[in-house]
Amino acid sequence: MGTGPYWEVVSTGRHFRGSGWAETPPSESMHLTSDRDVPYMFFGCRNSRTQRCCDGGIFTLRSRGVWDMFLFPNDPDRPGLGWLDKPIARPWGSAVYLIFDVVPNGVRLTAIDARTWQPLGTLQRSFGADWGFHPGDPDLRVYRCVTIGQRVEDLASGSWIRGAHWHNVYLYRSSGYGPWTARWTSSVAQHPTARTGDEAGSGPRVEVRIPAGRRYFEDYVDIHLEG
Repeated sequence: MGTGPYWEVVSTGRHFRGSGWAETPPSESMHLTSDRDVPYMFFGCRNSRTQRCCDGGIFTLRSRGVWDMFLFPNDPDRPGLGWLDKPIARPWGSAVYLIFDVVPNGVRLTAIDARTWQPLGTLQRSFGADWGFHPGDPDLRVYRCVTIGQRVEDLASGSWIRGAHWHNVYLYRSSGYGPWTARWTSSVAQHPTARTGDEAGSGPRVEVRIPAGRRYFEDYVDIHLEG
């Protein structure tokens, strides 16, 4: 999916499922200068022992004006590194309930319509046992992320999104489930942590707003690729 600025929250070990609302920014909060700048909201999993990971969530392009779902394991043994996508055509400003599951030797992503609670689609991919993707693996972690990935690195392209909103985010393990809290969080990463670039202020900027008392359970993310 390329690189770019991002906000990422990573769980502690033994988690095999993440679920929650990905509420996308409305049209007036989206400014994309080209299809090279691709906003994403996604869950994913990473095995800290095998260093294998897989992302799964929703993405949009300026030319489409809607959000569709995807899986991306970055698998060197598959054409396109294993990218899968499925049209669900959720307009900018809509909410999608996402469920990301690690299943035995694989992952599954389910998207559900916020208004009707009807399934919008499912994507699933299988992997070898050497990936360490198994619900009971102690080294397995779940993460969630907001980013503007770039197919061509241009962190001063002028694109921006405002108010990408994760809320009611839950984590699951074999011993139970509950809201994503500090107790179940191993790390957070905000890249960059401050504006970078030359003295004129060009470069990316990531801003995160967290409602009082809801850290790791809810956040709003703004990303600016400053021109």
